[in-house]
Amino acid sequence: MYNRIRYGPPSKKYYMSYPRLAAKGLALRMPWLSFDFIVEFLAILPFPQVAVAVLIFKVKDILKFYLYILASHMLGAICFYTLWWGFRNMSTYGTDLKTSNYLWENCFAILISAIGLLLFLYLIGNVKTCMQQLTSTNPLEVEKGKEGEIRCWMVRKLSA
Repeated sequence: MYNRIRYGPPSKKYYMSYPRLAAKGLALRMPWLSFDFIVEFLAILPFPQVAVAVLIFKVKDILKFYLYILASHMLGAICFYTLWWGFRNMSTYGTDLKTSNYLWENCFAILISAIGLLLFLYLIGNVKTCMQQLTSTNPLEVEKGKEGEIRCWMVRKLSA
């Protein structure tokens, strides 16, 4: 049943203050308006982005450094170096590679690390498939395995 607000003379048992009564009525009229809705609405507002923009424009040295990075054509190399650093920490392949900020060197290191990860995943998949075949309890698969063994035995005996 719905929660109903008791209107009438206030008694000690059912007495509600006016703000609580108004909030309860509002909650009954608009059930979609809840605390979660308010939190989600506040989450889409760009408070952090505005704060960072204000902070960057207040600090002149950071803006000068940003313009220096853009002008010196190092932005791509720095982005690729950070990507390579993430790959290096994510996997154990290529951890002994020490790269500089050179763009193509970082691309090569990323390629080596990604290929190593993909080959390792391929190996895991093949091992899983083999383990499933070895431990299968399906009678048809067991029969196929025995049939193959019998054929091999017959070929060996007939050729001898």
